[in-house]
Amino acid sequence: MGCFCCESVYNLGCVPACEGNYIDTGLIADEGNAGEFTMVLNFDGLEVSTSATIAVGDPIRFPFDSNCMNESYTYTAQIYDSEGELLPLTYDEITYDCIKFQTIIQIIC
Repeated sequence: MGCFCCESVYNLGCVPACEGNYIDTGLIADEGNAGEFTMVLNFDGLEVSTSATIAVGDPIRFPFDSNCMNESYTYTAQIYDSEGELLPLTYDEITYDCIKFQTIIQIIC
């Protein structure tokens, strides 16, 4: 994994900051990229990561982890496939290299 540089960013919106919730990218793993995925988050100038094993046909999503994610913060993230290659993120026929989302405090999770 290389330099954390974003040229194009897709906004996922808000994610409730609760254990048991997921950061859902809205993308599905296909035969060419199923397996271990790593989401690298830019958190106040630091990089933290979380991983998930995803099968073909399953949504690419990562568990919310209160050990490395603040409950009220806007994150920028890059996703890497099992080969350590940056995963191109395609939404509405436009390809992005990063996503962003805001964690929000939710009283009932």
